[in-house]
Amino acid sequence: MKVMGKLKCDEKLKLQLQKQKGEKQAKDLLRKKELEERKDQRKDERMKKIKIGHSLVQVVASIAFLYR
Repeated sequence: MKVMGKLKCDEKLKLQLQKQKGEKQAKDLLRKKELEERKDQRKDERMKKIKIGHSLVQVVASIAFLYR
C-alpha cells in the first residue's frame, strides 16, 4: 500500500537508477561531442600541414625547373 508523498524503497531506488542513467547518457553524449570536436580540430591541423607541404613541393619543383 502506497501513501501519498512517500515512495516505497524499491520505487525510490528505481527512480534513482533512472536519474543516474539519464545523467550518464548526458555525460556520454557530451564526451562524444567533445571527442568529435577534437577529432575535427586534429583533421583541420593535418589538412593545413598537407597544404603547406604541398605548397613547399610546388615551390621546390618550380625552383628545380628554373635551374635545369
